[in-house]
This record gives sequence, structure tokens and C-alpha cells, in this order.
Amino acid sequence: MCRLKRAAPSTSASSPMACGSGPVVSTAARSCCAGRMARSSSSRSPWVTMTDRPTPSGVEIGERIDRFLRDQRLDGRSPVVVPLAGDASDRKYFRVMVSGGPSIVLALHAGPIELTTLPFANVADLFGQIPLPVPAILGHADADGILALQDLGDVTLQSHLSGASASERAALYREAVSLIEVLQRRGRELASDRYVPYRTAFDTDKLTWELDFFRRHFVEALRGATLSRSEQDVLTKEWHAIAEELSSEPRVLCHRDYHSRNLMLSGGSLHLIDFQDARLGPDTYDLASLLRDSYVELPDRQIED
Repeated sequence: MCRLKRAAPSTSASSPMACGSGPVVSTAARSCCAGRMARSSSSRSPWVTMTDRPTPSGVEIGERIDRFLRDQRLDGRSPVVVPLAGDASDRKYFRVMVSGGPSIVLALHAGPIELTTLPFANVADLFGQIPLPVPAILGHADADGILALQDLGDVTLQSHLSGASASERAALYREAVSLIEVLQRRGRELASDRYVPYRTAFDTDKLTWELDFFRRHFVEALRGATLSRSEQDVLTKEWHAIAEELSSEPRVLCHRDYHSRNLMLSGGSLHLIDFQDARLGPDTYDLASLLRDSYVELPDRQIED
């Protein structure tokens, strides 16, 4: 049986919250998936909120977790399943704590997966060869769309910085920058078409699409600005010129989402997550993502250093 347990509040910005309040229940379907997961607004810690009644999708997810726990013989080790705040994808994440062993994280995809063709697994293999610190893949259930990962904890670089000294902040950013150097240098040496990132690049079309995504979702949707046709034409022309210039730069291996929420502090060092979209791109791309982070504003002096 999977016991339902409410996790103790954490000071981490990515703290998980259990999906109920404590009674023993018959299956993970009832205990772990009685509702929906939701990331909180940026002004609050992203605790998971649950509804009072099971939803059809929640029950189905729980049944998949139950099967995985049985297949891995974890159902007899008093597992406690805690839903975690998700990312901007169709994946859902759960922490599984068991007696007598370390916790693991389950990534549940919307449908079946094939590990051998999964971009995350492909890039994880590449990053392991570099080597870069990434969560180990501990198991999988392709038919149920489940990937079991090493649990790196809850402390992101973003959440840790709020209580860090100036010297520690500087040291962490030097470590983060050094990982970019390793990624680019070893990425060049390991280049092979067997890895997805070497078959994908920030070309003119992709960069133009991303700039237009900014226009549609930030300028128009979030800010509520209505651009005239002539203004859109000016932006399109300017962004195409920028995209062409950037795409003409020598390409290196890029993480693609290298910022403070995708760097976990575990065991005293930084680890990379959310790297499945890695691709070739300008050598300034990851560095700009880190130093001009949307979630952490760095002083100009630190950026220059």
C-alpha cells in the first residue's frame, strides 16, 4: 500500500507538498492522485494544491504509479508518494519515499514512451559521457510512460541564493559558468549524430520562431499590447536580421534552458536538469541565459566578473 502523507513545509522555492493528510489508503491511485497539481504564482512557493475528490486522470495516473511500484517491488516498503510542482510540459512529477532506501522521482509522461528514442534519455547519456552532473535514470516503464530518476532534492540555485553570502553566490556562479565551458569543450569532442542535440540547431527559422513567441505571449498576451501591421513588420524584419546574425555564429553544444531554476544544489554541488531540448547554438546562448536570468537579477559588476 502507498501511505498518504503530507510533506513538512520547506523553505525551498520548489518544495513539494503531499496530496492528502495522513490516512492509510488502499492504492496509490487514491492516495497520490486525488486531484490536480498546480504551480503557484511567482510570489509564492510552488506548493501543490489538490482537490477533494479523485479525478479520472488522477486515478489513471495513480494506477500507473501502483503498477510501477509493484513491478519494482517497492510496494512492500511502505512507499509514500508526494506530487511535485511540474514544469511547462505535459509531464507530472512525483517523489517516492520508501523505508530503508533513498527516495526517487517519477516523471510521468502523457502516454507511453520508448526509452531508446526519448530525447531526455539520449541527452542524459551524452551529458553523462561529457561528464556533467545530471540525475541518473534508475528505471523506466515504457508502457506506462514512467521514468524513474535520482532524487536531487528541492534546492534550486534560485532558491539557495536568497540565503547565500556574496562570496558563496560568486562561487556558485563560477561553478555554473565552468560547467558551460565543459559542456562546450567536451561537447565538441563527442559530436556524433547518435545524439539528438547534434541533429538540432538554433538556425534562423528556430531563432525567428522564438522571437515571435516573445511577441505573441509577452508583448501581446501578457502585456496586452496591440501591434499594428506596420509595427509587426518592423519587428519581423529586425528579428530576422538578429536571427540570421546569431545563426551564422560558430555552433557549440547548448543546454538551451540554462538558468537558476534548472540548476539544482545537491551534495554541495550543482546539477543540471531539464536538458532534453539541448541543441547546437551560439557559444553565448547558455551564458546569456544564466547571467541574464528571468528569475535572478545579478548586479552588473558580478556579470562582468
